Parts: sequence; C-alpha cells; structure tokens
Amino acid sequence: MKKIDFDGEGTVLESFDLIDITNDGKLDIVAGFSRGEKELQNGLAVYTFTGDSLRKLLPLPYTHFEVTDLNGDRVNELTVVSLQSYELSFIATYQYDHDIEAFKELAKLDLGQNIESYYNIVSGNVAKDKEGIILDASIVSTSSTSRMIVMEDGKLVDVLKEDAAYKELPIESQDIDGDGILEIGLLEEPLGWENKTFEEIPYFSSYYQWDGKTPLANSKEGLKFVMQRYEDMDNRFFLNFPEEWHNKVTIHPSSNKSRYLNFIMIDSGKTVAEVKFFSLSEWEKAKQQWKVLVRNKDQVIGYKGDLKLSKNEKKSNNDVAPIERKGK
Repeated sequence: MKKIDFDGEGTVLESFDLIDITNDGKLDIVAGFSRGEKELQNGLAVYTFTGDSLRKLLPLPYTHFEVTDLNGDRVNELTVVSLQSYELSFIATYQYDHDIEAFKELAKLDLGQNIESYYNIVSGNVAKDKEGIILDASIVSTSSTSRMIVMEDGKLVDVLKEDAAYKELPIESQDIDGDGILEIGLLEEPLGWENKTFEEIPYFSSYYQWDGKTPLANSKEGLKFVMQRYEDMDNRFFLNFPEEWHNKVTIHPSSNKSRYLNFIMIDSGKTVAEVKFFSLSEWEKAKQQWKVLVRNKDQVIGYKGDLKLSKNEKKSNNDVAPIERKGK
C-alpha cells in the first residue's frame, strides 16, 4: 500500500539509499536523479521523515556521493563529487547540524577543469586510522589519474603530488591486498620494452599505499609499494606477483600481449609463467600441458608456470580466476 509520494531532482532515479545520514537514529533517504541525458547535471537530495511526510534536505548537483567520516568524529557525513566534463569539478563534505536543522558544508575542494569523467570512486581507510576518498579520473583519451582526498584541520586536501598517480591506462584504486586500506594503482613498463610502441607494451600494474602522514606523496616518498600484477586490458585475467618479484620479473620482449606472454626473471632469464591464446582447435591439441585461465566460444587462454590458480572474488563477465604464487 502506497504511503507517500515525493518529488525528485530529475526524471530518472539513479541511486537510492536508506541510511541515517542526519544522525538521529532514524533512516533517511539519499536519492540521486538524472534527466536521462549525459550532458545534463544530475541532482541529489536527502529526504528525512517527519511524522507521515517527507522533508527534502540538501538538494545538490552531483556526479557521485559517498557516506564518509573524513573528520573522524564518528558521525556520518555526505561527501559529494560534482563534475561537468572539462569545465569544473569539486568535492564537498556536508554534515547535518541539529541546531539549525539543516546540512552544513564542512569543507569544499576545487578539483580543476581537466577531468573528462570519473571511472571509479571509492571511500574508506587510505592509511591506518585515516579515512579518505579516492577519485580515479579519465583526463584525455585512455590516460587517467587518481586523487586521494582526506580532511586535515577541517579542510579537504589531496595528499598526492600533482601527476604522482598519472597513468596512460585506467587502473581502479582498491584494497588490493585485503588489509582494509585502499591502494592506488600505477603503470610500470616491464624491463626490455623501452623501444616498443605504447600499443605493444604489456604494462604491469603496481599498487601503492599512502603512509598517512607525507603530504604531496609519490612513489618515491610517502607511498609504500604493496603489490604488482599483470592485468589483461580486456579484464579477462590477472596475475598477482609475490612482493619479492617487484623489479625482478619482466616479460620477454619477443612476447605479444594478445598471443603469448612469457614472464621471466630478470637476473637469470628463467621462465616463471606463460600465458597463451588458443583457438578452440589449437586448445584440443595443447590442453594436456596448459591450465585454463579463460574460455569463451571462440578462444581459450591457457596458463602454466610457478603460480597457482585461486578463486577470483571480483569476477568480470567471464569466468576468470586470478593467479597467485604457490604456497607451502
């Protein structure tokens, strides 16, 4: 039975969350709306229940929102990212003030004009006991960058040095090692591929974690290496390398990232992993020597080497497993 009607900030409901964002022990509605066209600004609104009716609070333009606690007071805030492609972008944090019965802006940060879109936004701990929000942004063509935003002395600040997280291809920031702290990803060119074209290079993805104190951090200062892996650009598989392989493993320059990848140790040239792309008929002849990484109607991607298959907790649209090093 319908209890209530309420107006939105657009014609298409994009997101709907029930959460106590006014911090009164009762659930509120946080709803995002669009007008069905990409170039038009989306609208966000918070609705709070008052008796049998809803009261609209804080109507805002928005691209993305996160429920956060950036100031560490253990009270929910609403952090909103707003973007107009290549025109403006900002992030702002709001908290409900019961004295004035309205949301109050705690802080706001201008993110500049060079952003095309955000392909990934995550919030959570970005260092031990320090919450933040990471914005992975496309800036031109396939190039991207990441911003790590925290609140210091009541102000929103980006703790990364300008262009410290620039990469030629998008990499999603995430908790890559499962320790509860988010990491940013950077591209690293394998040794021996210096004279190859950008399209040919099978880049490694290296993930770094902020130390929680260094301002203007980069991979040389303030960012700690956590993990390196090879990520298939079509998101069909990835190979996790053990930490001791960092800067010690490469891909043989004779490899082709869409046909055959030969992972070797730099010092000895020893092959430690191989990935090969087979037609279905080729696979029938080779399947005794290879393990299946990915299978689809036209192709099988096979693997062999010193790493073992394990369950993929973040599968793409294919049935793909990551690879990790064999343990004792």
